[in-house]
Amino acid sequence: MKNLVLAPPGSDPATKQYLTIKSAFIGAELSGPVTVAVVQAYLLLLLYEFGHGIYPGAYTTLGTCIRYLVVLGIDGTSCPSYQTDNWINLETERRLWWVVFAMERAIALGCPQRPLSMKEPHENTELPSDETSWKQEASPFEPNLTLASPALSNMGNLRLLAHASYLLGRVLQHVSGEILPEKDKTEQLHRTICALINVLEVENQLGIVSVGVPRSILNRLG
Repeated sequence: MKNLVLAPPGSDPATKQYLTIKSAFIGAELSGPVTVAVVQAYLLLLLYEFGHGIYPGAYTTLGTCIRYLVVLGIDGTSCPSYQTDNWINLETERRLWWVVFAMERAIALGCPQRPLSMKEPHENTELPSDETSWKQEASPFEPNLTLASPALSNMGNLRLLAHASYLLGRVLQHVSGEILPEKDKTEQLHRTICALINVLEVENQLGIVSVGVPRSILNRLG
């Protein structure tokens, strides 16, 4: 997996190592069971392909990630809440779903008219847990924030990424001509995006959290 996050030595990102790893994924798909770890590995492959502009490889790998989430029954819009005996596994699945969701929205920027596969989350969809609880592998004392929660400082990079990706999805719906809910009129959507950008700027200035990825997404919408 280390080879997937390193810059290739030459100008062609489809190196021999990449092709070997890609072939290994095909073999694993034919011989092994679908697990969360397999989806996580595919996600690393997707990040490499997306970051180095390998198409249609990135798009097909994304499709595999989405299908595997379906096979595993992982749906970020209906994950159980906090304080369960199996919290760490549920939180892992929630985070995995949100990252794949964000990747689909980011890849869709290259072709906004292309239909999205993952459904839009609703306002009560839970965001990932706070970073302290996650690092300590301890269930938080309070319920997770949801998409309806206001974007505040110290939310954490993954929560901000989830917010930004959700807004990106609404913009893609607008661009593709889909009808948005009443509250997602163009003006309101623009104000919401600007508000989140302001939060990111404050966090960046205070050094609260690294906000590079969420800022990159929102800068494309500004």
